[in-house]
Amino acid sequence: MKRFFLISLVALTGASSTQAQALANLSEVYSGNTAFYRHVERGDITVEVNVWGAVRNPGLYEVPQNTPLNKLLTLSGGPPIGVTTVGGPSQVQRTLHLRLLRTGNGALHVVFDAEMKDGIFLSEQNPVVEHGDYLVVEVTERQRQRFTWRDALQVSTAVAAFALATERIVRLFP
Repeated sequence: MKRFFLISLVALTGASSTQAQALANLSEVYSGNTAFYRHVERGDITVEVNVWGAVRNPGLYEVPQNTPLNKLLTLSGGPPIGVTTVGGPSQVQRTLHLRLLRTGNGALHVVFDAEMKDGIFLSEQNPVVEHGDYLVVEVTERQRQRFTWRDALQVSTAVAAFALATERIVRLFP
């Protein structure tokens, strides 16, 4: 009996109107776990672009026609920002690479190819995305090599071997 009373109370307090509002707004904004993101207003001419790789929200994006690449990158959440160490240089060098691919003549062609420096998209070119384009964001991480005592030992050994070989060749041919 208590359960029936609680269900009736929830129905009378307006849960059904909230559900109706959510369903009414469903056509305006459709995003979530489906990896389909719609960033348009009513009446906009739209294009669909695939965003793959190292962005916070990869998926299929419906954006207004004439959307520049940097705006699409921003809408997708951008690349993940790495952790920096305080008090010294980071031991990992990260390179972010952007590629805009477009279908033409039955094959994918690279339309735009650029590197991001320090996680910021700096380019004089900012192409406009078209319907069916693919934006691919890749992250490459490399350990920075430090010059250690072992490296110094290898260099000094190579120099000594070269000097010894040169000295012996000079003795053979006076």
